[in-house]
Amino acid sequence: MKIITVYGDKSDFVSLKHIFDALEAGDTVRLEGRFDLEPGAGESLAVSASGVTVDASDAFINIRQKLAGEEQSFIAVEPGVSGVNINGLHIDYSYTGPIHSGTAAVLLNRGNHVRVKGADISMRSGIQINMTGICNDAQGIPEHRGRCFSAEDCRVRIFQNPDIFSQPSCSCGIANRGGDNFYCSGCYVFAQNNGDGKRQTAIGVYNSGFAALIDNNNIKGNGSHNAGTDVRRCYAYGGVDESVSSVWSNNNLVGEWGGSCCAILCKGRDTRVCHSKLLGTHTIKGRTVKLYGRGCIVDNNIITTTSRNPRLIQVRGENCRITGNMLDAVLGRWDVYNTACGIYFDGVKSGYAADNAIMILKDCGIFLDRSSVILRNNTIYDNIYNPMYLGTASSDNAEMLSRLAWDNTAE
Repeated sequence: MKIITVYGDKSDFVSLKHIFDALEAGDTVRLEGRFDLEPGAGESLAVSASGVTVDASDAFINIRQKLAGEEQSFIAVEPGVSGVNINGLHIDYSYTGPIHSGTAAVLLNRGNHVRVKGADISMRSGIQINMTGICNDAQGIPEHRGRCFSAEDCRVRIFQNPDIFSQPSCSCGIANRGGDNFYCSGCYVFAQNNGDGKRQTAIGVYNSGFAALIDNNNIKGNGSHNAGTDVRRCYAYGGVDESVSSVWSNNNLVGEWGGSCCAILCKGRDTRVCHSKLLGTHTIKGRTVKLYGRGCIVDNNIITTTSRNPRLIQVRGENCRITGNMLDAVLGRWDVYNTACGIYFDGVKSGYAADNAIMILKDCGIFLDRSSVILRNNTIYDNIYNPMYLGTASSDNAEMLSRLAWDNTAE
């Protein structure tokens, strides 16, 4: 085991790469000072030995890079490696190449039991690519990888602002692609994209691994359209979960400034979202919480929106449980909304909503569209100013259905 110190004013990317290639199990490499690096397209710093520590807490790294292939990163922890620690990675990354369908990441992990702590990552591009600040990748190869990856006390900011939208693109702050026992805590994440519709997305945190815990974070997906008046703009999500048995707790989750904005989209199974502030804002089409997977639980949250057509919770998954939440549309008076509904059950045959408080909305507190669910002890505040308002209603009410269903298309 050895400790290697590398100074920014005495190092270029090629020499730094040689040092990383020569690391052995248990080594520590310390980066100090300012690094101005221009890696070649497709080049990265590879960590191929277990137990390595990369300490960049006293360094600032400026990177300008083009993209080659489907995926590349600045630092890549390789499959088969375990026990790597990466501390204080302060990076400003600029993409300088042409429009590309591949993905650029600052950190790409394919090892196990890898921890990144105290990173401060900013990525920028003025043209369309896919960008991810921190990516844990457990997909594509049969052997186990990406297990027990953690991101702690990190700041990740993604800014993608193209003017031409010729292809799908995604900005994502932190992504866990299939890694079991992913842990994300104490992070500030801001992911911004621009676009002309749902082909372009901004996602704060993405998770598709088993039994992840995303706790105590401030997470935003931003669609660049601060007026929030055009549905044909980039779609923004605070979080997207396609996992099994994961928990999102004690977070501030925001989808903002987009054509459609969602605090969290749950497409997996048995996901729990609890004790959080959830907001879909600055959008025509606000779906603050989307429950599209089976057996999801949403409990003890504050759920708000400033959309003019909000569904604060939209449910398409069977056997979801919604309990103990406070739901409120906070744009202004009830009559400034085009349509508004608190909980919208959309074609589900089983589900449960109990002990929720739903503030004054324009049209309906809870709407059952071709759905049969259990409702108990929900407090739905009356709208004394709108004689058409109903606390609960179903698709048997043709007039209410016509008001709400027109803006309920699949996404």
